[in-house]
Amino acid sequence: MKIGICRGLALATVLLFAGCKFEHPLTSGPSKGINSWLLGVWETKTPEGTLQQVTLTPKSGERYWVKGRRTKSGGATSGTWEGEAWISRVGTANFLTIHVTGGSDAMQGAPYVFVHFQVLDQNRVRTRIPELESDASASGFELRREVRRGLKSQTLLNGPPLDWTRTSEVYWSGSNEPQPWQPLRNPEKPSQKSRE
Repeated sequence: MKIGICRGLALATVLLFAGCKFEHPLTSGPSKGINSWLLGVWETKTPEGTLQQVTLTPKSGERYWVKGRRTKSGGATSGTWEGEAWISRVGTANFLTIHVTGGSDAMQGAPYVFVHFQVLDQNRVRTRIPELESDASASGFELRREVRRGLKSQTLLNGPPLDWTRTSEVYWSGSNEPQPWQPLRNPEKPSQKSRE
């Protein structure tokens, strides 16, 4: 099945790091340990007013548990999903590979999604969907080859970014025991303009 170019948020706005669906992961396992700055509850709103919320908690030192929920502007939940995720490094770029395993929005036949992420500061992350033309059945090797070509030609990450704000966090202690939710260590302070 040909997916075509993945642009914007058309195919999977339900996901934190929304993107095209594939049958194989970008990398078969983690390329590096978890980034603890990604742990917590993240929120963003679509232009239509839908609230998207994603929770990332540590599964191990290399993998995350991830859950997502979509809430319409009226307050009704319109979709949920869950799975695990890990960081996939291709060249100098970091992507989050998400393996969706369940929920009302569970993907059939193509359970993997990946997106580029950029940590802006402790409470803000920007994501972009890679612009790919690979089939949903493309192997991880084929996907990585296309990602490298797109990075080299600077055509891979030209789509609109999606900015996320962390609303609460989990601290990673290095153990596999469940970690308690904590308030933000450094909540965003009002800017000078908003105080005036």
